[in-house]
Amino acid sequence: ELLGQSARVGYSFQDFASHALPPRQALTMIFPTSFGALPESGALPYFGAVNQTELTGYVGLLGLMLTALGVVAAKKKALAWFWLGVALLAFLLAMGDATRLARLIYHLPILNSFRAPARHFIELTMAASVLSGLAVAAILRKEVSVRLIRRTIMIAGAAIVICVILLLVNSSYMSALAAQKGVGQLSLLPWKNRAVGIP
Repeated sequence: ELLGQSARVGYSFQDFASHALPPRQALTMIFPTSFGALPESGALPYFGAVNQTELTGYVGLLGLMLTALGVVAAKKKALAWFWLGVALLAFLLAMGDATRLARLIYHLPILNSFRAPARHFIELTMAASVLSGLAVAAILRKEVSVRLIRRTIMIAGAAIVICVILLLVNSSYMSALAAQKGVGQLSLLPWKNRAVGIP
């Protein structure tokens, strides 16, 4: 009854999809300060899409590695696949109108009353936490071989290398975006930019 009296009635799709994570900014899942950060952190000033608070979904590199290990090492595979599905769905929903899924959700009652699709990072973080917990439990029960851990780390390392390549491919886009926001010269080389080098 109260929803009918609120400002959330009759949201346009543009309102519904506002504050979504742009696909090019998805690299912040690996490089959280690649689009800048708070000036107090010593990084470049933030120059990414509007509302950095809503667009932050970094769960940590160790968290991502444990998530991958949790999918592989979990005793209850159905549980692991469920949480992996939740993580992937939340990631797609966080990108808002960049995927067709947003149009579908916009037509579902109650869900179409929410804004800021990037808030779906909450579900992604929950899924990553559960999968990481499954990995840690498997390690403590000695159900995971050293070989499997090494293989997971190698796959995660390869994924990070791919992300570095994507970051460098997007460098002209990021430099133009940084210049628009008044940020000085942007270098994405790991030895010149600690936002890339530290991860």
